[in-house]
Amino acid sequence: MFKLFNKTFALFILMTTTLCFAKTYKIPEGQHNQLRIPGFVWAKKFKFNATFDSSAIYDINDLSLNKLLGFSDCNFQHHHKNSARIAWRSRDGQIDLFAYVYQNGQRITGVGPTGKKEQGIYLGGTTPNVTNTFTIEVKGNKYIFQYNGVSKVLPRGCDKKNALGYKLFPYFGGLKVAPHDIEIEIN
Repeated sequence: MFKLFNKTFALFILMTTTLCFAKTYKIPEGQHNQLRIPGFVWAKKFKFNATFDSSAIYDINDLSLNKLLGFSDCNFQHHHKNSARIAWRSRDGQIDLFAYVYQNGQRITGVGPTGKKEQGIYLGGTTPNVTNTFTIEVKGNKYIFQYNGVSKVLPRGCDKKNALGYKLFPYFGGLKVAPHDIEIEIN
């Protein structure tokens, strides 16, 4: 009976971590996100491609970061306690990309392309209709973020061998909501 449970549980994890992926995510106008059933994450490396289309460009005079994809960590703790994500925002017709981390309830901040303090660590920029490859690797008590040859090492709230938590899907804001429908292809 226990072996059957383990196989069933393993199949459930496989389905929730793969079938919830490879698609176009739509954040409806006036919303923060589209309702998603969270998948589980148990991995050393979290790698994905994302392509923003022109709907990711907006002008609402807000430097808040939107969240692209990532995971909660350290045994399913809430994502405002321990998590790692890629974040983004539209600025001057391009898309700024950031490493976005909570470590033991504290958001890790840095200086961004505007020269001001940011809610995350700046990774670089992109434009619509370009496929971008991102990696978040877990290494002891650190995360290693990689994007276009840029690596950033950020602190992690635990030192377990693998990330263990739930997936975090696209989310618009901070406090503001999507000014129009926004579509992002992720696989």
